[in-house]
Amino acid sequence: MSNMQMTCTNTECVGAVQPWDRYCRKCGTKVLNVRGAAPPPETVAAAPPQQEPFFSHAPRRTAGPLSSATRLLCAAAYLNRPFANRVIRELLATRRAVAPSVNFDVGPVLRHCLRARRNILIRDVVLVIIVAAGLIIKAGSTLLFLLFALGLSLLPRVGRRRRGLMGRLGLVAGTAAGVAFALALLSFLVFGGSGSFLGWPNSLLGRLPGLFRTGGWPFATESPLGYSAGAGIVFPGILLLAAALVTEFAYLTSTFRTLQEGLRGGTEAPRAVSGAAEERIALVEGAQCGNVTLHGGWFPFIGAGHQTEVHWSIAIPLRRKDPGRVEPVSQLLGERPLDGDHDHIGEHVAIDPVDLHRRVRERLLSLNDQALPVNERIAGLSVSDRVVGSGLLCRGNPLLDPDLKTPYSHASREAVEALIRHPQARLRYYLQVSVSDEGPPVMSRGRKVIDGVDQEVAVSAFVYAAVEGRMFYLQFVLTALLPIDDAYRVIKAKYGRSLAGRLTFSMKRLFGSVIFAPAGLLNAFRLWRTERRVAKRYLSCIDDFDFSAAISVRQLGAAPWFGRYIEELDVEKYNMMISRVLLDAVTEYLDSKGVDTSSFESRAQNIINGDINYIRESHGRVDQFGGRGNTHKPSPDPAGRSQRKSRYGNEVSG
Repeated sequence: MSNMQMTCTNTECVGAVQPWDRYCRKCGTKVLNVRGAAPPPETVAAAPPQQEPFFSHAPRRTAGPLSSATRLLCAAAYLNRPFANRVIRELLATRRAVAPSVNFDVGPVLRHCLRARRNILIRDVVLVIIVAAGLIIKAGSTLLFLLFALGLSLLPRVGRRRRGLMGRLGLVAGTAAGVAFALALLSFLVFGGSGSFLGWPNSLLGRLPGLFRTGGWPFATESPLGYSAGAGIVFPGILLLAAALVTEFAYLTSTFRTLQEGLRGGTEAPRAVSGAAEERIALVEGAQCGNVTLHGGWFPFIGAGHQTEVHWSIAIPLRRKDPGRVEPVSQLLGERPLDGDHDHIGEHVAIDPVDLHRRVRERLLSLNDQALPVNERIAGLSVSDRVVGSGLLCRGNPLLDPDLKTPYSHASREAVEALIRHPQARLRYYLQVSVSDEGPPVMSRGRKVIDGVDQEVAVSAFVYAAVEGRMFYLQFVLTALLPIDDAYRVIKAKYGRSLAGRLTFSMKRLFGSVIFAPAGLLNAFRLWRTERRVAKRYLSCIDDFDFSAAISVRQLGAAPWFGRYIEELDVEKYNMMISRVLLDAVTEYLDSKGVDTSSFESRAQNIINGDINYIRESHGRVDQFGGRGNTHKPSPDPAGRSQRKSRYGNEVSG
């Protein structure tokens, strides 16, 4: 037998196997190792299973068609410069956690914010170069152009600060004052060397007869070169005006083209120029889909909308039910037994909160069961895990990536189950139920009655269940995402539909753009320096650094109030449906485990009926439960801002 020959691993065969054989020719046993003799079965050590880390970065999800909210917030990047700057500063410059997204994709918005800032920077640089070149070539004409632009850009802004009739009157008065101021500056420059500024009307009127007699230029003062000094001042200013107008027109044409064509469904967002920015955007796109939310303010459910007044809780003892016993009223209400009444001590029923959450998840997902007819499904319903906690992290914290210096956004299934079973941990687990108010197309006999619609309203319910001290506690919190602000619904702007409209809009914005271009460059430099300083501070963090999510881009672009009453009614509808399914699922689960659910059912009935909270004290114990009419209010705003009072739209700071 040669050295290349091997032996069959079958102990009953032990035949010769050639190196090129895949199976033993004698018994047909598969060859385990073609490079040498197969080791005995007892010497093959099983490799330890690869364990998943408790916390990691959420993977980037596959990009789909842009939702209505995503498209409108992409438009906000071009229509609101402070919006774009804040999004870039909070999500790209820092290493903070990212707020979760509901029916919204933050990646395209970030890319359009970068593109909008880049376009504005290019426009400001070109305008500053044009003005600087004019000052070098013809300082007098350029100064005249700048003063004229100053008069037509600053004074009319006074009237824009107020709305209504007074605002329009102020705008007209400001525009007239601006034109008069510009004409006064023009006349001062032309006649400043021959007379006083206050005497320019007489000088002008004195030159008019010469115009009618000779047909010459009224401001003419012959120079040795044969052309008028007035024309030598005005014509270069006209050239400056034309160059600035072309720059502004090109910028607005690019913006309008993006708003009208670049934000359609199926259009890809522009990629970032910097590779580091693209890597950070990819991390942000994955983090928005993670199940970990780190908050630093009072409200933990950042990204899910505003807190509503719909939140309730139930606490009952986990006593075993006794069908043959008639419970007294005090026991039905869940009060502590009186002295001497120890019949139920030791009858505690142990339940697994992980199993309870699994049962609740299945019941909630049944609202979008594929077996239901299309018109009866809640197509926009999703059920996910949500782990919330403080964003104040230090070095060595398991939630912080030591290499990237950014928090992890995904908790493994093992970590989630451990947090469910430990309700007093630093991280708290909630079951998040979100419903996007989307309506599918209406069909009848194969024909489309009406197209689908996206109301841009999202309702989220957070369910918290805890088993502590032989008690069962259930908590329900409802939030609502308001529709996008109407200021960003100008994707089909009237000025961008025609060449004349774009020229008109360019003329309206031209003088303001020229005057504020240097300030724009200075602001861009300050932003760049601030963002670099913030990035270095996060990369060099040592102990107790704030990595909490500072903003939610979706909430940053939301309207201050519902646009239609129907939207508020939809929030009420989904609140009732989710609450009812949740309470039924929990009641059935507790009943299946042998828990006395009489007290739970009485509280659930009050919640469904919308009864008002009441608080009562009996035998030293406070018993509280509530419904839709509860009186819980958000904590006062520390900044002193007024809050609009509503059940579904309270403004909450933090």
